[in-house]
Amino acid sequence: MSDAKITLAIFDMDGLMLDTESVSLLAWNEVNRRFGIEIPKDVLESLYGCNREVCRQRMTKALGETFRFDEAIEIHNAFSAAYTDAHGVALKPGLLEMLGFLDENKIRKCVATSTGKARARHLLSQIGIAERFDHIIGGDEIKNGKPDPEIFLKSAAAFHKNPSECIVLEDSIAGIEAAYKGGFHSICIPDLAQPDSITRERASAVCANLLEAIAYMKKFI
Repeated sequence: MSDAKITLAIFDMDGLMLDTESVSLLAWNEVNRRFGIEIPKDVLESLYGCNREVCRQRMTKALGETFRFDEAIEIHNAFSAAYTDAHGVALKPGLLEMLGFLDENKIRKCVATSTGKARARHLLSQIGIAERFDHIIGGDEIKNGKPDPEIFLKSAAAFHKNPSECIVLEDSIAGIEAAYKGGFHSICIPDLAQPDSITRERASAVCANLLEAIAYMKKFI
C-alpha cells in the first residue's frame, strides 16, 4: 500500500478510545451469573469490534441455537450502561494527544463503532470529546458489521475520500480485517486481546498505545 497523504482518521471507539471492553467483560459475567453458565473466553474475545448481528451469529454458532442471545445482550447492555453511567468511562492513554496531533495537521476525524450511534454519542459526550469528531457512524447504521468493511467505506464516502487517503485506528482483530478488506491503512492498538499473526500482517503497524501511533502517523503527513 502506498504512503499517500492521510486526510481522514477513522476511529473505533470501544477498547481503542474508551476503556469499555473491561466493562463488557463484567457485563458478560452478569449474563453468566443470571444464566448459570460460563461463556468461554475465546468466544467473548471473538466478539470484540463486532456489532449485534455478528455477535448473534458467533455466539449462536459457539453456544448452540438454544442460547438466548436477545435476552443475554439486553442483560449485557443494561449492565454496561448502568456501570458507565455510575462510574464514568476512562480514556485510553494518548487519546487526547492523538486528537491534538490530528487537529494540528488538519486531518479530519470520524468515529466508526459497532456500538449504536446514540449510545456512542452519549459516551463520547459524557467525557467531553464528541464535538471533536466531524462525524460518527454507529453499528446500527450499517447492514454488515466488522469484519465486513462497510462501516469504513461508509466513513470514507461521507468525506468523499478514497481508502488510500484514510487511516483506521483499531484495537480488534475484526476491525483490522475490515480495514484490510476495504483497502485502508490501519494501526492496530491492542486492548484485551492480542492480535494474531494474520492481523499483524494485515495492519500497517501495531502500536502499544495511541501515543506510539502518533509517531507512526507522522510518515503520512
